[in-house]
Parts: sequence; structure tokens; C-alpha cells
Amino acid sequence: IQTKEGLTVNADEGIQFRIDPNQANILFQTYRRGIDEITDAALRTAVRDSLNRLSSTMTSDMIYGQGRVELIEKATEAIAKEFVSKGIVVE
Repeated sequence: IQTKEGLTVNADEGIQFRIDPNQANILFQTYRRGIDEITDAALRTAVRDSLNRLSSTMTSDMIYGQGRVELIEKATEAIAKEFVSKGIVVE
């Protein structure tokens, strides 16, 4: 991810999610792929995009310090909002 100062910060990203069984048909109609492919493509891209967008407003000191929790919470919230209507519940 890139910081406000233009520095590159390496981050191991991870996400915990589940499929809403009542919306599984919507998920597979939307992507027409298996869950591994959805995870590796759409979900991973969304996580990276969200982290990059949010980190670009923060300094490296903020990311490595007190702002890290805020960055994770905001990214999780954004990803959860994006995918809940598609049947993926981000935890």
C-alpha cells in the first residue's frame, strides 16, 4: 500500500468471511465462478483497493502506529458494505 508521503508499506492482508446461504444463488449468478476464484479475484482486489485508498490519506507513522486499527476497521467496513448484497458476509 502507498502512504500519503508516497512511501510503499508492505502489509499481509487477510479477511474472514462466510457465504450467506440465503444469497448463495445471487453470489454465483453475479460471478459465475467457484468460491476460490471469487476469493482470489474479486475479494482480494477489493481488499487491496480499499487499503490503498484509505492508506493514501495516512502517513507511514500513522499506519505503523495508532492509525493501524482505524485503517483496518474502515477497510473492513467498506468491504463488508460492498459484498453484503452479493451474499458475502465479511466478519
